Amino acid sequence: MALKLNKSIIGEFSFRPQRGDSKTYRLFRSWIVTIVLAVFLVAFSAPLILIGSHTDFSEIDDLFALVMVLFKAFWMLGWSVGVLFTAVIFLGFVFGRERVIFTPGRLMVRLELIGMGFSRFFNSDRIANIALLEKPLERSGLSWRGPHMTFDYDGELISFGTDISTADAVSLTTTLEQVVLSHEPPDDSPTVFTPPDRKQAEVAKSLDEKARPEQINSLSSIALVTANLVPIVGVLFFDWNVGEVMLLYWAESAVIGVFNVAKIWVIGRWVTLLMGPFFIGHFGGFMVGHLLFIYGFMIAGPGGDLDMSLTEVMKDFVALAPALLAFFVSHGISFYQNFLGRKEYIGREVSNQMSEPYKRIIIMHVTLIFGAFLVLLLESALPVLILMIALKVGADLRAHVGEHN
Repeated sequence: MALKLNKSIIGEFSFRPQRGDSKTYRLFRSWIVTIVLAVFLVAFSAPLILIGSHTDFSEIDDLFALVMVLFKAFWMLGWSVGVLFTAVIFLGFVFGRERVIFTPGRLMVRLELIGMGFSRFFNSDRIANIALLEKPLERSGLSWRGPHMTFDYDGELISFGTDISTADAVSLTTTLEQVVLSHEPPDDSPTVFTPPDRKQAEVAKSLDEKARPEQINSLSSIALVTANLVPIVGVLFFDWNVGEVMLLYWAESAVIGVFNVAKIWVIGRWVTLLMGPFFIGHFGGFMVGHLLFIYGFMIAGPGGDLDMSLTEVMKDFVALAPALLAFFVSHGISFYQNFLGRKEYIGREVSNQMSEPYKRIIIMHVTLIFGAFLVLLLESALPVLILMIALKVGADLRAHVGEHN
């Protein structure tokens, strides 16, 4: 999985380093920093352990209990990412290594922990001014390295190594010149900005696909409109009320979240192991709060009883299953046709994709809530309910076309 660090440096997470001559250096060691990180790790872990130990997942016998347990579960999932991140930093300080790997035409500088690590790649045609920095400035952020090697790479100063002697510096420079700089960069260099001709053609084709505007009569747009017509059938022929329609659209938001996790995987690959749980945590918490709102205001009504059994809740969702399946198929078609087929993932960052569902969901549900309150206020609910669904279709279609253009 490659990540863009700046205009010309590419980083990649992997479980195995590339083969080649290498030198390994210990990372910064400081008891003060290690103790501070240990305190932070304990402080981050304490709420997770405390809430987890006071959550009884076996005593879920009604809707309110389910909502509370789910909210805690999603919170713990999102919080655990921070705990894991702090733990990795702590273990990196204690056991981490910096490994420099020399291969023909390419230098790799890798931060490594128990075999897995993050590598940065530097092509030979952009490396210049190799030198030993004997006395780094105290406030430069590099003083912990002590004497170390530096080189220029497209205007950026790159550092590696710790406590390098003059003799080691001469040996490293010789190895760099003989193994790396004397060769052209390999064709499989993981670079985004100077790809081989085949990759250039692939990128150009994908950009051309993305440049074609999404049409209202496209397959994904037709599938979206068709799926949105199912609730109208439910209202007209199966007596669905505003609460059931809102519950269906809540479930559609969950479908959007599921496909967003798939999109994060396509963009970030192994980063999803870290960012996926974080997204599920905060999105799941949002969804649980939204579910409580729907049952409290649209189904049970203000002042109504939320202690309904899980059997009743399951019956609500079973009745909506055909419509929910239609929404799942609709979003699946859009994912396959637009995100994969038109290669919309090119140029996207994981951080931006994590917030993408909220834009569409918020617009959609503001429209729905406005219509739902009209339905509750008026005596003749059917026409307004149909109008509410029509407004949702229009807002949804507009957001869909806008998102894919």
